[in-house]
Amino acid sequence: MIECLSPSLADASEAPPKSIPLMVSNNGRDYLLVGTFFYYVTPEPTMLMPSTGPAGSSVKLFSSSFGLGWVEKLACRFGDVLSPANAISDHEIDCISPIQEEAETPNVTVQLSLNGVDFFGDGLSFKYSNHPVIYSVSPRSGPMSGGNKLIVLGKSLDFSPEHGNMLCRFGSVEIFATFISSTQIACIAPPQNNGTVSFSIISSKHQNIVLQQYFDGNWLEYTYLPPIVISRIFPSFGTVKGGTSLSIYVGNQDPLPNVDSIYCIFGSSATSI
Repeated sequence: MIECLSPSLADASEAPPKSIPLMVSNNGRDYLLVGTFFYYVTPEPTMLMPSTGPAGSSVKLFSSSFGLGWVEKLACRFGDVLSPANAISDHEIDCISPIQEEAETPNVTVQLSLNGVDFFGDGLSFKYSNHPVIYSVSPRSGPMSGGNKLIVLGKSLDFSPEHGNMLCRFGSVEIFATFISSTQIACIAPPQNNGTVSFSIISSKHQNIVLQQYFDGNWLEYTYLPPIVISRIFPSFGTVKGGTSLSIYVGNQDPLPNVDSIYCIFGSSATSI
């Protein structure tokens, strides 16, 4: 691979776009024509709206003219994180503020690129109003038949512009999530085969917004368990004072899988093991 830096346009009197032959040489004397390079007008974003918001926000860049006739790869950059962009017109471009890896709420520079290499927009900045974090998911396991309710606890979980427009992804299966508050999201586990699958929260509108790790960096997972088959209970009776130690023998799962918790329910009273 050969890398080189393009010089400034020599004849400034000729307004871009302008095409010039591109050649390479290995001795400074003999040249090989390899293609054509185009100079285009330097895009100058002059304003962005809004200037603050959560990750996943629609952020619009404005200019008198972006010169979009020569676009190869339209992209926005928030700090060091790239985000896809959509051209609304030659004067307006829509970007999606991506999640930042920094733990603290960042203030980042926003720039625009028409080719994925050159970025412009000095002086424009975006302030993140929150940074989504997941603290816990409970329960982390359930039956293969699905149907159990998961509660996701965290902070700044309102990263989707439409709070209800979120998905829970169990492996490759996606189901709609229920937005409860900025600290709580609920999901109903879909049926799947026995085993452990990856788990994540995503924005259904902007698929680049994905939460798949806890605040400490560990990956989110959910385990599907086969039905429990009981072979024997001993003893089957005890005193009204309670405190009888029962042994419940499981025929198809010995030992029992590593799950969050196991409960024995006596009528309407539950005890944990």
